[in-house]
Amino acid sequence: MNKVTQLRSKREEVLSAAQSLLLDGLTSPEKRASYQKLMQDADNVEAEIRSNEKLNALYEKNPSLKPATSPAVATVTTPGVTHRSGSPEERKAKLNEAFRIYLKTNNYPEEFRDIFTASSGSPLIPQDVFPILGEVSKYYAPLLDYCTVELNTSARPTRFSTENDSSSFLTISSEGAAPSETDQTFSDAVLDHDLVTGTVKASLQLIDDSARFDLTQLITRAAGKRLGRSYESILTNGVDPASNPAPNNQGLINAATVGTTSTSLAAGIGMGDLANLVESLDPSYRSRAVFMFSGGTYQTLMKQVDGSGRRFWEELGEGRLWEWPVVINNALPQALVANGVPVLFGDFSTYAVSHTGLSVQVLYEKFIDQFKRGFELSSRTSSRVLSFGDIKALKLAAS
Repeated sequence: MNKVTQLRSKREEVLSAAQSLLLDGLTSPEKRASYQKLMQDADNVEAEIRSNEKLNALYEKNPSLKPATSPAVATVTTPGVTHRSGSPEERKAKLNEAFRIYLKTNNYPEEFRDIFTASSGSPLIPQDVFPILGEVSKYYAPLLDYCTVELNTSARPTRFSTENDSSSFLTISSEGAAPSETDQTFSDAVLDHDLVTGTVKASLQLIDDSARFDLTQLITRAAGKRLGRSYESILTNGVDPASNPAPNNQGLINAATVGTTSTSLAAGIGMGDLANLVESLDPSYRSRAVFMFSGGTYQTLMKQVDGSGRRFWEELGEGRLWEWPVVINNALPQALVANGVPVLFGDFSTYAVSHTGLSVQVLYEKFIDQFKRGFELSSRTSSRVLSFGDIKALKLAAS
């Protein structure tokens, strides 16, 4: 049995195991992770099959290139070695061996560049890679901690049901009289999921040089940050950060009702505006209410001082305003603009979010002519308010 036949048999076994998991139902994170790993293993075996088929075709056309014996797969370099010795012919032979390993196994040997001499005659020392990568760490979409979120791995259309019984009440009845009947009012909306996509590319050289830190984990974390930025904008405004509409996501600003409007744009946001906003929310909803505004609005409020230079909102430094928590949502306006909504207040658990989570698909061939690997990122989401009147907005005046 040749190598290609063995690999095809292995791929069938992996796909059979994946199909069994799929038929049993991906009902837990562990099963979904196992299924994704099996599918990734199948893709890797398929890539190795293609590499071996290309290599066999090359040997058929050029029999002289076929080695007399099948050498064991070995790394070209020794960890810790910072230079290459030997003649150019020896280095060329090792380069050919490395390329042959790549064709056969789709594995990349760790790269250590040769020392060579610059035009000034001084030697250039090859670079090593520090094992820890410095990355920008930002936390996006904290509003998801306050909304009602459901993971929907099937991405099927979701039915959102709403009920409004706020105007109904019980009445005094005389003995023996039939009670009055008031039925609850329900309404439904069936929404599909909006697809959010993006692509990350990494050069093969970067993949080689990054052997000392986890490049896949880096790309996954970067994808999570991108997804957080996108979700923050979509769930707040109903559009993505590039202002493309998300028709299956209502957006918090669109779901909120205006609780109060400021007296003038020049006056900014005052204590009276915030007090009126709190007063506009039904007291029944205030026990679980939070304030939500952007970092720019947070700065505006923090800089407000009285005649003695004391800040009006000392409690903002502790993450609250009066008795309610403060959530930073940078998809809200950063500056005070006419007719803008810089502050939301209410019970955000009444805003429902359905999403599929983040999917990362490795593209082995699409960008190979650029000597790069591609990573396709995707997620699906839909959202809608379940109870109207639970979220209030502070709207700025037109002028």
